[in-house]
Amino acid sequence: MLPPTEPKPSTELSPQLFAFCLLLASSLQIMENLLPKIPVFPWLRLGLAYLILLPFLLRFGAFKTTMLFACRNLITLVYGGQIFSAFLISTLSGAFSIGIVGNIVFYLYHKKVLGLIGTSVLLACAFNLMQLVIVNFLFIRHGDFFFQVPPLLLWSLLSGSLIAFLVKKSITDLNLLFEGKNSTSLYYQEVKKENFS
Repeated sequence: MLPPTEPKPSTELSPQLFAFCLLLASSLQIMENLLPKIPVFPWLRLGLAYLILLPFLLRFGAFKTTMLFACRNLITLVYGGQIFSAFLISTLSGAFSIGIVGNIVFYLYHKKVLGLIGTSVLLACAFNLMQLVIVNFLFIRHGDFFFQVPPLLLWSLLSGSLIAFLVKKSITDLNLLFEGKNSTSLYYQEVKKENFS
């Protein structure tokens, strides 16, 4: 059994839990979109939604996380004012990076080959590099565009490490959330007990 300070693997995901995680991830994404962008590298973002997506991936696997990621992007498009091109780039990048690399890091993490930081950094690298490839393929079509690879990898290392650190600090509460023991559900359980007692 994994210690309680680490994400636990599971296949049980209720619609209510998926919706709640979607709400949290979408809120973090919309909040991050309000922050000023870096002028030369406008797509370099911290990835606050990965505070939910990373432990969700390590618990429920790549396929369900890809669905959560796509739904989060759709909500951000509809309610967060995201432009369609950004939605397209982000969704395709996430689908490829989480769908492919996500399966690899899920396996390596639970085999104790990768730690939380390594998992987070690899996902960040895969997502950011895939964004660069898709932007170049759909819009730029010029090889000089790839001069951004070194700063992109450096940013992935920094942002991935920070996200892993924040997840590690909050993983006990996240595990309780994924087990349906968050404060909201506990409150309603207490209300039900009082009503039927």
